[in-house]
Amino acid sequence: MSEEMIAPVTRGELLEVLSAYPTSVELRTELATFRNEMRAEMRETFAMFRVELGEDIARHMKAGFEDMRKLFGVLDDKQHAQNDQHASLARRVDRLEVAVFDPPNPKP
Repeated sequence: MSEEMIAPVTRGELLEVLSAYPTSVELRTELATFRNEMRAEMRETFAMFRVELGEDIARHMKAGFEDMRKLFGVLDDKQHAQNDQHASLARRVDRLEVAVFDPPNPKP
């Protein structure tokens, strides 16, 4: 060991050296302040993410609903077309039945 390492230190010298370092109370205060600042930043960040996520979900849901509307619109159009064909068919069958089963001048 060097001579400097084993030389006695006065109380004043020790206090002078230690005064350059923060006390445990100061460290705790700094830590608490830092923790509170981090919590506030996290809350802001999560709030921002929540808004962005909500907007993203809304955009995707709207796109999905538009796709469903198009799909069901096509099905609905087909349904209308089939109903028109069936209505036309029903009218034709009615005319055919009248012509075949209810002729205007039946022959005896």
